[in-house]
Amino acid sequence: SKCNSFWSITMQYVFQGPTTDSFFNSTINNFTTILTPVSSEIQNYPNWYAAVSTYGLEVIYPVDILSPTTTSTGGLPSVLINRDVITSGLFSQQLKNQVRICRDQQQQQQ
Repeated sequence: SKCNSFWSITMQYVFQGPTTDSFFNSTINNFTTILTPVSSEIQNYPNWYAAVSTYGLEVIYPVDILSPTTTSTGGLPSVLINRDVITSGLFSQQLKNQVRICRDQQQQQQ
């Protein structure tokens, strides 16, 4: 990327049942038709605790450590974004501002 950044999407789908179930297979097919995955993995667990017990603790910052500055629109240190922020348009505006900053920096370098 010309802005020294990249986008990625990590999706987790939880299905309680066998991977041979027709609903499971049609859902996975729909997901991979919409977006072609770079990689995918299907894991089976006997229960939900067995699945999540392997995860490490996610750090959740109680303060906004990536506040906007004169040269950056800031950022969000977590994927947990409040519904009110999304519906208010603040998140969308922040993304658009970041794209504009990248565009402006690229134009200045030319």
